[in-house]
Amino acid sequence: TDDKGQKVEWQIDMAAAASIGWTATTLPVGTVVKVTGNPSRAPGSHGMTGARFTLLDGTPVGRRG
Repeated sequence: TDDKGQKVEWQIDMAAAASIGWTATTLPVGTVVKVTGNPSRAPGSHGMTGARFTLLDGTPVGRRG
């Protein structure tokens, strides 16, 4: 969310799912994750590279986690 509490959609660039250990069942629909990475420096954009995904309990998702 942004500073006004509105939802913001981010674009996340990442490696191919298979190369980071993801399968069709890695993230079932509705799974909530935390994503950290390097945000885009382009003004007004909402993009990220080098993303690492974790479940809300801190469990890493895939090999990069």
